[in-house]
Amino acid sequence: MFHWLSDYNYDFALAAIPVQLLLILFYSFRRNLPIRQSHCFLLVMISNIVMTLADIVSCEMNEVWTSFPLWFMYVINILYFLPFIIRGWALFAYASEVSRAFHRLGRWYQIVTSIPALAAVLFTLSTPWTAAIFTIDPATGYHNCQLYQSIYVSTYFYIGASYLSIFVGWQRLSKRYRVGLLSCNTVLLLGIIFRKLFINTLVTSYFSIIVILIIYLSAENPDLYYDRRIGLFNKYAFALICDDYLEKDLPVNAILVNAHDFDTAKHLYSATQIRAQLTAVGKRIASVAPRSCIFYLGGGSYIVLSRENTDTPELTARKWKRQFERQLKLSDESIPMTFTVMLIPYCILKKEIVHIEDLLHFAAGRSHHENQRGNYAITDEILMKLQHEKDIEAALKKALESHKVEVFFQPIYSTGADRVVGAEALARLQDETLG
Repeated sequence: MFHWLSDYNYDFALAAIPVQLLLILFYSFRRNLPIRQSHCFLLVMISNIVMTLADIVSCEMNEVWTSFPLWFMYVINILYFLPFIIRGWALFAYASEVSRAFHRLGRWYQIVTSIPALAAVLFTLSTPWTAAIFTIDPATGYHNCQLYQSIYVSTYFYIGASYLSIFVGWQRLSKRYRVGLLSCNTVLLLGIIFRKLFINTLVTSYFSIIVILIIYLSAENPDLYYDRRIGLFNKYAFALICDDYLEKDLPVNAILVNAHDFDTAKHLYSATQIRAQLTAVGKRIASVAPRSCIFYLGGGSYIVLSRENTDTPELTARKWKRQFERQLKLSDESIPMTFTVMLIPYCILKKEIVHIEDLLHFAAGRSHHENQRGNYAITDEILMKLQHEKDIEAALKKALESHKVEVFFQPIYSTGADRVVGAEALARLQDETLG
């Protein structure tokens, strides 16, 4: 049994270390979403493991401070406080990104909420000269100083700010996100309280790893956003990444590539052949758009988020289709498929992001017909057709619920029998708006 120098209980911290390392390794070597919430989560994990290791090392070294240079003692202790501060801010930033609180409350919210972390970091970094947070006396060793509590005040502030961000974005958050974010901040708060109550037991890291596991299992598992069969991001990743681009006002066009005869191919070929073909097509799309995010939406439909800025969507779509078809001709296709291309320009994508699933479904259904007519981009005119179809669906649903659909019977007359032999039932809806 290893003999520890200090009286601290490291059991909880030591138990959390291998779990943290495994999660960081697994998360880092998987394809993650290239958005800010994923970056914040990775920062939470890295800062927490650094904090845990520095906490144990500093507690031990503080017992034999005379054995090390004074500057090195300051570095090790600062290496604990800085990740402690950063972890609290990163968890708040993660909650704010998921709930879109930064976007809803504006730039001032980001600036104001960064002040406590910046102040705590400055206090910590100035400690060797100002003794703001702690001091290491050559004769008596480590001592907490006047501004030591500012570290915990910063953490409490970010827990409270996280709750605010969650409630600001409450309507747009799914139940899974609501429960996960509320649980995370509550667990972290309990961890801080327990650390204050049981000062000689390092429990903060244990509670932090529970927080990380909750986030990972509820929202940040890469498998939630990745289609492993095809090797591309899925439709859930598209919604998050597209939303992130639009909120950052980054001009982006969505290019929909749809297998027109996919349903027929499914009946003629095996699932293994179909999957191999879809994977190959995904690779060819990647060769045409190497710097773009590519997603497989299912049903033979792909979508590319392209950052290529263009004022002529129609020409861009035609050029993109030619390049894609050239790639197909150079390949030896095991399953012949006809692909259509529709570009959704940035202006329409931003306007219709709330109804993006309806727009994609409509574009996939119309792409073959529109391509035959020479149209390769969604226009306001096509968008009006989509809105008209949605209005008809809404009117029909309302009429069915209120029993306003009228039924007419059109007689079928037999000239041979010289009499009415049946009737054709016709449903009619007279809508106040649509006619």
